[in-house]
Amino acid sequence: MSVEKMEPEIRFKGFSGEWKISQLSELALFNPKEELPVTFKYVDLESVKGTSLLGYREELKESAPSRAQRLAKKGDVFFQTVRPYQKNNYLFNMEEIDFVFSTGYAQLRPYYDGNFLLNLVQRDSFVKDVLDNCTGTSYPAINASILASLEVITPEGKEEQTAIGNTFQKLDSLINQHQQKHDKLSSIKKAMMEKMFPKQGETIPEIRFKGYSEEWEEKELGELGILRTSQIIPVWLAPHTSYSKNVAVSRTFPLLRYSE
Repeated sequence: MSVEKMEPEIRFKGFSGEWKISQLSELALFNPKEELPVTFKYVDLESVKGTSLLGYREELKESAPSRAQRLAKKGDVFFQTVRPYQKNNYLFNMEEIDFVFSTGYAQLRPYYDGNFLLNLVQRDSFVKDVLDNCTGTSYPAINASILASLEVITPEGKEEQTAIGNTFQKLDSLINQHQQKHDKLSSIKKAMMEKMFPKQGETIPEIRFKGYSEEWEEKELGELGILRTSQIIPVWLAPHTSYSKNVAVSRTFPLLRYSE
């Protein structure tokens, strides 16, 4: 964003003109008051990671935590006010009317586009501004009224907000899909490592490839390879020693430095 021109470097075709400075409160209604249902799905600060909802727990109104206060409505943005550097902020885009978020989130009900608002508050520059206005060291937090007063730069027209919001929503969706695939593969790998190696005190793994049936044998680690942990290294290869790249090349083998 150019400070002088107040315009982004790139933008969608058909949009022009300078953006404007607004307080965040001009983009959304903060912490709307709603009557809680008798039973609801409670979302605490551990339930959101990145921009994804990991889970929730069922609660009764009469026995729920006192922090369960923010009744979600489709389109609401929930901004983590405690340790905001984690950037665990969520756009509630479901039709359900029984989700309640912790007061550890500021609830922003957008006047225009929720996707745009979510990505606006996810920007590093905005989070830095938030942190500059936080109190506390171990658990820095920002008051909702101060958060609402922070200045942001936005397009004049809501159509451009929607175009930007839709683009980042598609990107977030792809990122979340790949993250879910990554998490699933990581779980599979972890399970396989536990089952494809014998447990402590055993000699046969729980699962193995077809055609293998012999017991595994116990060995010392040194029997599986040459360990060189205290060898004398030539001066020209010593850590923290300056050298010419040509020296390493002339020795006909690659040099892996500690820093790499």
